[in-house]
Amino acid sequence: MGFERQSRGPSGAALPKAAPAAAPVLDRTQPSAPDAALDASAADDFDASVDSSEQQTVRVPALADSLPGLPSAAGLPEPVFVPEAKASTRTPVVGPPTPDRLGARGRPLLDMKWVPDLSSWQEGAVIAGRYRLLEAIGTGGMGDVLLADDLLLQRKVAVKTLRRNLLENPLALERFRQEVAMAHAVSHLGLARTFDMGEAGGVFFLTMEYLTGETLADRLRREGPLPVAEVRRIGLEVAAALDAAHQAGVVHRDLKPSNIMLTPDRGAVVMDFGLAAAISDRRGLPGHEGLSELVRPTAKSAGTPNYMAPEQWKGEPQGAATDVYSFGCILFEALTGRLPFLAQTRTTMMQAHLTEKPPAIRTLRPGVPASLDHLVAACLSKEPGDRPPSMLAIARSLLVRRKRELAVTALLAVGVIGLLLGAASVVWSSTSLLLIRELRPSVKRLAMLVARDIDGADLDKIRKPADITRPEFKRVWQVIDRARRENPDVSYIYTMRKLKPEVMWEFVVDADPQDEDRNGDGIVDDDERGTPPGLKYDASGLTWLRLAFLENRPHADDSFTSDPWGLLLSGYAPIHGPGDDFYLVGVDVTDKPLMILRNTLYGVFLLLGLISAVLVVVLRQRRAMLVTGFGRAGVTKV
Repeated sequence: MGFERQSRGPSGAALPKAAPAAAPVLDRTQPSAPDAALDASAADDFDASVDSSEQQTVRVPALADSLPGLPSAAGLPEPVFVPEAKASTRTPVVGPPTPDRLGARGRPLLDMKWVPDLSSWQEGAVIAGRYRLLEAIGTGGMGDVLLADDLLLQRKVAVKTLRRNLLENPLALERFRQEVAMAHAVSHLGLARTFDMGEAGGVFFLTMEYLTGETLADRLRREGPLPVAEVRRIGLEVAAALDAAHQAGVVHRDLKPSNIMLTPDRGAVVMDFGLAAAISDRRGLPGHEGLSELVRPTAKSAGTPNYMAPEQWKGEPQGAATDVYSFGCILFEALTGRLPFLAQTRTTMMQAHLTEKPPAIRTLRPGVPASLDHLVAACLSKEPGDRPPSMLAIARSLLVRRKRELAVTALLAVGVIGLLLGAASVVWSSTSLLLIRELRPSVKRLAMLVARDIDGADLDKIRKPADITRPEFKRVWQVIDRARRENPDVSYIYTMRKLKPEVMWEFVVDADPQDEDRNGDGIVDDDERGTPPGLKYDASGLTWLRLAFLENRPHADDSFTSDPWGLLLSGYAPIHGPGDDFYLVGVDVTDKPLMILRNTLYGVFLLLGLISAVLVVVLRQRRAMLVTGFGRAGVTKV
C-alpha cells in the first residue's frame, strides 16, 4: 500500500498520475525485484514504501502516522507534499469568516466514500470556523493532506485528515491525539510543528505547519552523494532537532531522508513523528541509560526497512539509540549515494541489519575524512550501547571549524594564559619588593648581633686551615653555629678579612669549615665542600659588602643576589680587631621560602589561565553549536 501522489504544473492543473510502483525500492542504485514471497500479514508489519516515486514532491510535517501497538504500520502511510504553493489569486480574508466571505464552493477534496458530509470538505469550504480549504496535496491509506488558509492567523497550514472508517479502531483516534501531544512536547526550529486537532463533517483532522522546500530524499535522487561540508551541515541541523526531541523524552523511530525537509529559511527540518514514542525513564537523558524503556514497547517491527535499527527488527524496546542508528544510515547514504545494505527482500534486509557489517565509507568514497567514516560506523553498531551516547555527542564529532576559527580560538586561549601569567608577574614583583623591604632590616640586625658576640682578637689569630684546631677558632665557630641553629632561614654565616686588592677577601671562620659527605654517597659534592680559613673570595659585584667596608657600618643587600651558593639576601656587620685588618661577619638568608610563595602564586595564576583557556574553547564551541540549532529548543517533558 502506498500514497497516491500528485503534482501540479505552473498553472495549478493536476498532472497525470504516475503509474503505481510495482515493488518497494530498497536499493537506490539498481532496480529491485518484486518480493513475491511476502504474505499479507508481513506486509502489514513494515512500511513498504521507501520513497520509490519519481515525481518531485515537497513534504509538510505529520507528527504521528502510527502509535506503538497498532496492528498495522503499512496501512497508515506518511503524508505527501507538493512543491511550494503558488501565490493565491483569491482576495485575502481578514477577520472572522462570514457567509459572504467563504468563497465559492468547488470540487470535493476528499474521497466521497470516506466522508459522510462532502459539503464540509469542498474546495473553498471553511472548517472549524477558520481554515479555508484550497487544494489536496497528498493522499494515503490513513487519510488525506490538504492545503488551507488559516483565516484567523493569515497563514498557510496543512490539514491532515483521519478517514472515518479508521475510527472503528479505537487506537486510531488515540494516535491522532498522541500526535498533537508529541508535537507539543518540544519546540525547536528543526522540528515541524503541529498546531491543533478538530472535527468537521464527521472527519477528524490535524492542522500542521506548511513547509516549503524539498526532502533530503528528493535531493539525493537528483544529485546523488552530497559534498562532505553539506552532509556535515545537514547532519548538525538534524542532530540538533533530534537532541531537542530526546531531551523532551520523545524518540522518532522512523527517521529517513523523506522525513527530513530542506527548507530555504530554516535549514533541515525533521518531520513525521508518526511512529514516535515517549520515554518512561528520563533519568539517563541524554544517554542511553534512560532511553531504553518506552511507555508502551511495541512487539512488532515499526519503521522503514532501509533505516531500521536491529532492536526495531527484533521488536525490542527502543530509545534514542534507535534514532542514532537511523541517523547513521542517512549519513551513509548522503555520503555515498547508496544505502548501507543492499537487499531485494525484507527478509534479506532484516538479516543485513541484524548481522552484516556495512562497508567502510572510505572504500566507496576515498575523499571522506576518516573521522566521519568512524562516526558513521559507530552509529551503525548493532548494539545500542556501542553507539554514540547522544545526538549532542554526534554533533560535536560532525562540527569541524575552519582553520581561521581554530587559530583565533588558540590565540585567545594562549592570550588568556599569557595575560594571567603577566598578572602573576606583576603581583609577584610587588609582593617580593614588599617582603624584601621588610626582611632587609632583619638580616642586617642579625649580622650585627653575631658581630657583637665575636672577638676581633680571636679572628686575628686565625690565618690558615690548620688554625681550625685553635681554641680561638672554636670560640668564633660556636657563636656562628648557635646563630644558624636559632634562625632556620639562614643558610650561611661566616667571617672574612679584607685583603689588599680592592675586591679580594679571605674567609676566616665559616659555619662549615670542612668537607662533609652529608648524603652518605661517598662523594663530596660541591654543596658539601667546606670553607677553611684563608680561602680567597672575589667580591666583585657585591655593592653592599663594599659599602660596609668603606663606611665601616652595617649594610644589607636590597635584593636577592646570585652567587655560587645560590640566590641569597645578605647582611654585613663590621668586627673591630686589635690591628689594622678589617673584619666583618656575613649572614646569608636563602630565598627558598620566597620561591615557594612565588611558585605557588604562579601556579595559581597558571591554573586560572588554563581554566580560562578551556572556557574560551568551550564557549566558542558552544557558539558554533548554537549556529546549528543546539540550545535553542523549548523542551517540555512528556
